[in-house]
Amino acid sequence: MSLAPPKLHRRVALPLLLLIALTLTFCGVEVQELHGLATLYAALAREIAERRDLLAPFLGAQGYLLKPPLALWWSAANCWLFGYNTFAVTLASRLAGLGCVVWTYLLARRYYQTQTAAWFAALIFLTNGMYLQYTNTFRLESLMTFSALAMLWGYLAIGTRRGVAALCGGIALSLLTKGPVVLTMLPVFALHAHALGSRRQVAPGLRYWSLLLLLPAAWYGYLWFSHGEQLGLQLRQDFWKGDGNLALTPFESAWLEYVSRPAQRWAVWLPLVLAGLIAGGARAFARTTPPAERADFQLLMALLLLNYWISWIKPEPDLRYLYSSFPLVAVLAGGLLSRWLGPVVPRWTLAAAAVLWLTAMVLTVNLHLKGQDNRRGLLALQALVATATLTNQNSVQIVEHVYPPDAPRRSNPMPDGVYFHLGLQPPQRRWPVTRADLPATARYVLTARQAGRAPAFLAMGLRRVARSQRFELFERP
Repeated sequence: MSLAPPKLHRRVALPLLLLIALTLTFCGVEVQELHGLATLYAALAREIAERRDLLAPFLGAQGYLLKPPLALWWSAANCWLFGYNTFAVTLASRLAGLGCVVWTYLLARRYYQTQTAAWFAALIFLTNGMYLQYTNTFRLESLMTFSALAMLWGYLAIGTRRGVAALCGGIALSLLTKGPVVLTMLPVFALHAHALGSRRQVAPGLRYWSLLLLLPAAWYGYLWFSHGEQLGLQLRQDFWKGDGNLALTPFESAWLEYVSRPAQRWAVWLPLVLAGLIAGGARAFARTTPPAERADFQLLMALLLLNYWISWIKPEPDLRYLYSSFPLVAVLAGGLLSRWLGPVVPRWTLAAAAVLWLTAMVLTVNLHLKGQDNRRGLLALQALVATATLTNQNSVQIVEHVYPPDAPRRSNPMPDGVYFHLGLQPPQRRWPVTRADLPATARYVLTARQAGRAPAFLAMGLRRVARSQRFELFERP
């Protein structure tokens, strides 16, 4: 007896979700300029690509020791393939974000065994503001979250060869992209195994896949051999660095980053997210829940609490630390929806998703059109560099901070952005400046596009030559 083919809307659900994911993940990439910490990573990737030396940013007293190299190496390779542009250096983060959407889908399917839970969990994660903020740029949060979700799925499926591969691969990938913080998940896995009360069956191949862990071990061994205790010192200083927002008390800053802003990022999903957390917590501790299922939900809640605890103990609150918890919250919200809507995605939902995709396309076109003037400005700056009109010798850049020459490499958005987008490293002068502060040899002045700067330089008698999304170039008459 042949089985009836699945209904059309069931077959369309997943491709439509993928279409929405691709549109939102890559919207506006052709007109985007990097800012903030992303400029540091992009500058390091360009340095690797230009010098053709994988270890260049990690050498000497200025060596960058705070993050592992894999994302930088991947982005440097992309620069060789696609040139020095935003698409090249953000491709790794964007692909990892898409991978997080896939893992969210698979985890929700694993927990609730319904298409509705999986589909909505992936959609909820994909359309929260944090995904768009930290995936569509050169950041490491999506890469770390991809690794952590792979570890979780692999641990839950450790009785299969794919589960073993995902667990070991996730650990190795996270250690090579973000750092050892991922190891805090392993005690939670151990407690979950203990709660089950029986030894979990482990598929063959663990000893072979665990050889992947030799790669991060070799990397950290190299750093320790090269820099000694300086490695541990810099990592400790980075973890315990103070809050830069001096206008707020520690409690106000933590509330802003870990309560207020996450609520804003969830937007219309917030009521469902809160209800999903309550429902998930109830299933984690209800006596009516089967023991194995109860342990699985306790694992999910424990990982959420772990992420929040690590974030709260850091002296510098930052919303990005919670990125890894958003897929798990989306799983709980999607599961709650599946209880209301049934096991199959309803037809009306797909119609709404189609409208969402059309809205995303309109957003993409709007970003493209609005960014054309800035894009032309950046191309004009790059053309001046290509024709040797603008050089390191005849220009100066205005920055917020001037670090000592022998200081370890840290984020400095203006010089990092100038180096990545233009390939220049002109002398630096700290803002504010007067005409007398500018070197006599500096015909051109590069500055960040910030309020108050253009009027100041125009008042000095300088002429604006070009303006992009992040930079302005002025010329002495």
